[in-house]
Amino acid sequence: MLTTMAALERLLQQLENSSEVAWNEETYDLADCSCLTDDEKAAFADKLLVAAHTGDARALLTLGYIGAPGASGTELFDLAKSKDPLAPVARRAMVQLGQGQSFVEEIADDAQHSPSTMLRIAAVMMLAKLEGSAAKMALLATLSDASDTVRSTAWDGIIAHYKLKPLISDPQGVRQLQTYIEIWGGYLLCDAKSFIDLGADEMRWVVRYLDAGTPPATLSIAWHAEQAEDVLTAFRECLFDDAKPLPVEEINALTGFERRSLETLVAYRLEKFDPRAAPALAALSAVWTFPILAELSKAPACPPDVSAAMNAACDVLLPLLTTRSLYSQQTESSRLEPFEQALRTSLGSPILVEYGAEVGNPRDGFWRDATITAYRPPGHLAGPPLRIALTVQQDLYFTDKPASQLSSIHVQGPADDPAITALVDALTKVGCRISG
Repeated sequence: MLTTMAALERLLQQLENSSEVAWNEETYDLADCSCLTDDEKAAFADKLLVAAHTGDARALLTLGYIGAPGASGTELFDLAKSKDPLAPVARRAMVQLGQGQSFVEEIADDAQHSPSTMLRIAAVMMLAKLEGSAAKMALLATLSDASDTVRSTAWDGIIAHYKLKPLISDPQGVRQLQTYIEIWGGYLLCDAKSFIDLGADEMRWVVRYLDAGTPPATLSIAWHAEQAEDVLTAFRECLFDDAKPLPVEEINALTGFERRSLETLVAYRLEKFDPRAAPALAALSAVWTFPILAELSKAPACPPDVSAAMNAACDVLLPLLTTRSLYSQQTESSRLEPFEQALRTSLGSPILVEYGAEVGNPRDGFWRDATITAYRPPGHLAGPPLRIALTVQQDLYFTDKPASQLSSIHVQGPADDPAITALVDALTKVGCRISG
């Protein structure tokens, strides 16, 4: 009893003299809290709530660790649901108590809209522990946050949520810059919006596939043991000698992940306005860097000669990156599977099937659009990045076997990619007539 009474006295003294607690301590002494009896804990919880009403955030977080029995628990719940300035802190306490699922919507709003960077970071960390589409969508949205710390925290939260760490770690369990996931995550730490958008977009596509049930191991995101050490060494030497040209020929001889990782290192030099970077990327036909070049060429800090080099690189890369649509007239209706198979085999990548809303009426019938997407990620051995989406209209008159007709094909990638020709041939064999 003496031990618990002494602990309670110390805690109450801390609470009364909260200004003397170290600024980086988020709670009062949890070791003393663990010594309290249930009755003492309830009494201390009431004191903590009183302190919380005076603006003591540390008191609220302490409640999250020790529990908030009885009336104090109800009051904490109500505070967490409110618009009070301390509500975000109360929600952190409720997550710690294991009741965070009741506050997913509010925490998601904190993560996306709180004016405080620290509160957004805290909210993102909480979202990674919660279930539901609202938590996941908020994590994906915060990949584009103004703060690189919020973005990287959201990135780590997504990796934890989908249990991707074993796939993207080396044999010792350490995450290394030897996976596409980590390369894309590195883009989120850049200043250029086009870099950030690229990293966020890649992760969002991975998540769409994972949510559709695609096995993670089939998405080309696993750890790569190979590294072009000799080329990496040559590149590092260039960083200490501005007169030395970047190892373009050596990088050009690489394929797959090794090439993309070296192209990325060159692209990072764009933010340093390295005059060698833009011509090198143009020589490498690194079409994925086009939006980065276009953005940074207009940056106020960009020297005129570097801006001119970036614009010249854009002129080289633009014809290589094409977005176009093909249109189809279907001779007869069929199931969705032939379209899925044609896209899967042509691109050699997993497919994603998403359905639009049902439209129509009882007199004329109901229908919906189905979108079948395949994505070949950057650095794939089969070729440069390519995304193809088939839009298929489904007649839902027979709900068990909806008739499907292909209406359009949207292609984002090199116009002369052999996969496009293979797809058109495959679709022709199942009765499609392609134009455009």
